[in-house]
Amino acid sequence: MQPLTNNLPPHADDESHDSGQILHLVLNAIPVGVFWKNRASRYLGCNRTVSTAFGLPSPETIVGLTDFDLPSVTREQASFFVAKDRQVVDSGVAELGIIEPVTVADGRTVWLETSKLPMRDAGGNVIGVLGVWQDVTERRRLEEQLRQSMKMEAVGRLAGGVAHDFNNLLTVINGYSDMLVAQLAASDPMHELARHVHKAGRRAAELTRQLLAFSRKTVLVPAVIDLNALVADLRKLLAPIIGEDIDLDIRPCPDLWRVKVDPGEMEQVVMNLVVNARDAMPVGGKLTIETANVTLDAEYAATHADARAGDFAQLAVSDTGCGMDAETRRRIFEPFFTTKGRHGTGLGLATVYGIVKQSGGQVDVYSEPGLGSTFKIYLPRERGSAPLSRSGQGVRVAPRGSETVLLAEDEEAVRRLARFILERQGYTVLEASDGAIALRVAQENPGKIALLITDVVMPNVSGPQLAEQLSRESPELKVLFLSGYTDDAIVRHGIIEGQAQFLQKPFSPDVLACKVREVLDM
Repeated sequence: MQPLTNNLPPHADDESHDSGQILHLVLNAIPVGVFWKNRASRYLGCNRTVSTAFGLPSPETIVGLTDFDLPSVTREQASFFVAKDRQVVDSGVAELGIIEPVTVADGRTVWLETSKLPMRDAGGNVIGVLGVWQDVTERRRLEEQLRQSMKMEAVGRLAGGVAHDFNNLLTVINGYSDMLVAQLAASDPMHELARHVHKAGRRAAELTRQLLAFSRKTVLVPAVIDLNALVADLRKLLAPIIGEDIDLDIRPCPDLWRVKVDPGEMEQVVMNLVVNARDAMPVGGKLTIETANVTLDAEYAATHADARAGDFAQLAVSDTGCGMDAETRRRIFEPFFTTKGRHGTGLGLATVYGIVKQSGGQVDVYSEPGLGSTFKIYLPRERGSAPLSRSGQGVRVAPRGSETVLLAEDEEAVRRLARFILERQGYTVLEASDGAIALRVAQENPGKIALLITDVVMPNVSGPQLAEQLSRESPELKVLFLSGYTDDAIVRHGIIEGQAQFLQKPFSPDVLACKVREVLDM
């Protein structure tokens, strides 16, 4: 900023210079609005910030006008301003920090934080109002982003806790129904009933999985991947989902930066965004998936809550559908919020939000009614030299074994189911209802236990603490952690580094049997 004296006329520093002219220059130089009115709320003057905001040619042209005369101000807004003036004049007490929505000359509605003070004559009589305002539109926007972020965090904690409890129940429901379906003959009337229970249980498990993803309680197994390859692999799956009336256009970025994410979870992100786009185009349209290398600067981070500057690989999913208004955009990532009525769960975009946030990325959405929507996913650039990973698993057959397994699980129903599954596969199972009992069982069976299967969160002694103590005594002991979710830093870090094995609840009998054999054979 140039020194104020550079803008003054010649000889401005002369002692005889009119101090009123200097005051005039100062008022027009400051970036806040300053105005003064008489007792009847007619303007006596203002600085250039005020006249520019309201589309007046100069500060002098405001003299004699009221707020009702300002071309951009609505009647409702003018009534509010005049009422505050009257309150200050009648009471003689200043009104500080008034937040006012104001329509300015270019048609925008901005938020002004205004302080109004009584102007007094030499005798102390109130002769008008002096006002000072500052544009706080950007501050309010960031505050709203922060409030929304805190709200999402609180809802996420609640959702994660609920999902954790449900996963224990669903482990039992799905486990037994899975075995019933497998054992009952197709001609048995009970087979159809068991199949319906199993189908409903699987659907409930998917809903809880989405809740855990939103609440960022899922244990991710990240790998270095190429987003272009991931989208290309999904292309065949996307075609039947979107239908023939939607044109799919995939635009991969050459030399796209690599990212380190959980491939399976990132596939879920793409699928959810595609399904959301399809539902926004009920009569057809165009769906575009494109990738790009993007560097977000400090200015972007400062104007987006929870954002940070840096290099990112961007995945953008755009549609030509119905679009969204501002209120819908504000709430789209909330769990159970849906615009699809009874046909939507409200968890698709919530899942996207949770997975991306837990992966260290960020999500932006751009949309207007009738003009479609664009979701932009920013994932941190991976600068390491780790080899690329490709997703996908083959069909697994549940193997058998004969080793001795120590099962530590505080949920009795889950423990009973896991023991039944493992003994059916040929294992000898020693069980414990908490970590302390598991330690005692291990001491009573020295050298016999080949594998510890333990829940992460248990009373008295947690799963990681149990594993650490037993591993000190038996370094060759294999460990498999179970949980509906885990915040445990030891387990999460171990999985990321490839040092710990983890099985998410709910699990099927075959998945548990395969995982146990996999860990034992490592």
